[in-house]
Amino acid sequence: MTDIVFARTRYVYDSYTDFWKLVELSEYPVVYVDEIDVKDRAKTYIAAPFNGEFFPLGEVKRKCKIFLWNLERPSGSGGAEQYKEHLTKHISNGYIDDVIVSDVALAKITGYKYVPVGSHKDLGSPGSDKKYDYIHLMCYSNRRGILFDEPTKPKTSFSGRSIALNGWGEARHKSLQESRFMLNVHQDTDMIMEPLRFALAAAYELPILTENLYENSYPYIVGITHFPIGDIASAMLMAVRRYGVLLLGAKELRKLVTGPYSFRRCIKRYL
Repeated sequence: MTDIVFARTRYVYDSYTDFWKLVELSEYPVVYVDEIDVKDRAKTYIAAPFNGEFFPLGEVKRKCKIFLWNLERPSGSGGAEQYKEHLTKHISNGYIDDVIVSDVALAKITGYKYVPVGSHKDLGSPGSDKKYDYIHLMCYSNRRGILFDEPTKPKTSFSGRSIALNGWGEARHKSLQESRFMLNVHQDTDMIMEPLRFALAAAYELPILTENLYENSYPYIVGITHFPIGDIASAMLMAVRRYGVLLLGAKELRKLVTGPYSFRRCIKRYL
């Protein structure tokens, strides 16, 4: 296989913070999109996310390969079919050669390459002093509204269960260590997994309580409990009652996605 280099945009997207941390921890070389060596056929670039910085790549004859690791949700493109249509245009325009997705169902729908987002032991470290039942780190959407007092103010409790505040940096690290579970509700009606949130939860050894998925995406099959959105309150209560058992699954998941299915090994295994 050719040498893998990651390419990032100069515009900084906060939602990709953990992605680039995983790239760094996995010791991959990183360049900016405008630094891609289009003449080097020995290089395969993995880039994310797509924006206008890719457009000049369609104006030159490339020898290198470029994969777009698309972690965006299909609903942002109007659904899976339009999602695929938009990305196919990017390929035909010469900006990229192929697309990577990290949800099994989405890979089947689109025909794109499936590569799971593995984790890394240094992305997070488990804590022992638990103060909160849940942490979710989610931005506001209408479907997630039950977890917010207002769009910029997440609730600190729901149905009698305490919730850690959202945040970044050291504050986020502390909250993750002090929480028992990672709670996940989809931003929209597509039951596509949120791979970066799952990888982060696994690093901190948090059992994951997630809204239903179309399909389980290996290796994220242990330490995870699913619920329909209408049952969120009862699911949160039952999970807390079963914390000891679910924590054992989370420990197994951490071993799995920081070991044989780590970020780097997933790329070698699937790409």
